[in-house]
Amino acid sequence: MATPLDKITLKHSSGASAEIHLFGAHVTSFKDQTGEELLYLSTKSMFKLGQPIRGGIPIMFPQFADSGPLAKHGWARTSFWKVRRQGDSEVVLELKSSASSLEDWPYEYELVLEVKIEYNDDLDDDVFKKNVAVLKMELDITSPDKTFYFTGGFHPYIRTDDLNRVTITGLKREEKELYYYDRAASGKAQQLASEVDRSVTNLGQREVDRIYIDSTDRVDTGKIVVEKYGGFKDLVIWNPHSEKGNKIEDMEKDDYTKFICVEPVVFEPRGGSPFRGGMRIFRKA
Repeated sequence: MATPLDKITLKHSSGASAEIHLFGAHVTSFKDQTGEELLYLSTKSMFKLGQPIRGGIPIMFPQFADSGPLAKHGWARTSFWKVRRQGDSEVVLELKSSASSLEDWPYEYELVLEVKIEYNDDLDDDVFKKNVAVLKMELDITSPDKTFYFTGGFHPYIRTDDLNRVTITGLKREEKELYYYDRAASGKAQQLASEVDRSVTNLGQREVDRIYIDSTDRVDTGKIVVEKYGGFKDLVIWNPHSEKGNKIEDMEKDDYTKFICVEPVVFEPRGGSPFRGGMRIFRKA
């Protein structure tokens, strides 16, 4: 019988590795070719049925946050996924609708997630000219229901050495204005127009919970790059800071200083099938 501790380990010839738990199809570790860990994982994660793993890369589906009537971030992150196929440095997992899910949400669906470690010659992007291992995650969603819709995405906890020194840059597309929802403040859409506003600074001094609508695809934390593509048009930047962070039961005190979440998402309900969205994470060479 499957347990939340069951996991798959991927290894690349470059030395990079990743760990994926079948519970939630949850990536809990990604170490690059130098052996450096790029993701935060709480030492108090419970690996318990019904309890999402704290840290790593949770999958949010079919609902982002508390934006609807379903459980926060949906149930993909607390469901057991099945292995469709597996290789040394990649795995494909699947999750299908069930009698239980149909009771809460009246849509049939199939999720297919590919998790893969890429490196140099595996890549066709000019950015990756230097030796760098990349964690790639790609999610395909299909449904036979014509009225099917969802929100959600990836929720990576990017590891930080010092949150006070982290600046998120590259948020704005050059050709258009950028709007965001500040959920830590008014929750209303705000417009960013200036050069300065293309970045988020002072992350260690306050709670940050911003949803950037149709943001640029590649953002930089100073050390680690998160790139989104496909159907993931929006981006969330989140850190709970001390007041909320120290009330999270499955996190050590002051662990909020050890991560920043940079999340490729579908924020507004998206209808239609099929959907494909993906993400790459890598350390700057």
